[in-house]
Amino acid sequence: MFKIAAIADKESALPFLGGGVETIICEESTKIEEILRDLVKKDYGIIFITESLAAENLEIIEKIDEEKALPLITVISDFVQRSTAVSEKRLERLIRKAVGMELK
Repeated sequence: MFKIAAIADKESALPFLGGGVETIICEESTKIEEILRDLVKKDYGIIFITESLAAENLEIIEKIDEEKALPLITVISDFVQRSTAVSEKRLERLIRKAVGMELK
């Protein structure tokens, strides 16, 4: 059975702490690549990451997606809205990859 992890700031991590999800509290986006690579090695099936942390690491997230089918890396909203449109940018890239063109 695959495990679930969440990478978030303190405020955004609270809902995951009580739900049996391994929660990694991270306040610096510079550590995300190391954290993600470690979780991939440990056979996680789903990794949630907040928009503010994913914003500067979309290339790394997409590279991991291309290398492996799992884990499914899902960008979620921050508890305190710090970043916007990250989820939309990621979805646009995934659609462009799947369809082969940009949809408007």
